[in-house]
Amino acid sequence: DVAGFPTLVFFNQGTTKPAEYTGDRSAEGLVGWVNSKTDNNARVAGEAPPSSVELTDENFERIVLDTAKDVLVKFYAPWCGHCKRLAPDYEKVAFAFRTEETVVVAKYNADESNKNAQKYGIQGFPTLMFFPKANKGGEVYSGG
Repeated sequence: DVAGFPTLVFFNQGTTKPAEYTGDRSAEGLVGWVNSKTDNNARVAGEAPPSSVELTDENFERIVLDTAKDVLVKFYAPWCGHCKRLAPDYEKVAFAFRTEETVVVAKYNADESNKNAQKYGIQGFPTLMFFPKANKGGEVYSGG
């Protein structure tokens, strides 16, 4: 009986009675528990490789101004504390859209090369701009 959410249960092959998970709510705890119920020895992978596209002055226009794609761009500087805090969540966004052929999640190091940051009036970091297929002038993201 499910009494609360989330409730995690495991059905071993050939059984109809589930084993309820009551352990630590972490990836490591859950993987260890599933391993103990099976003959597997899976491990939690380390950090996923970056999924965002690294933009440069050479590829910026080709990628961002592609009218077949919606493109989200993070203008950042490697020394910026806010940029560093945003980076893991931004990579999660990139990972979520990695298989979408018409969506690109990209980043532009404006400290290394600021030609495009100047072009789009970037004055602080990080700045997120969305370049939808229908508006390649870009829209500044102003959410929280």
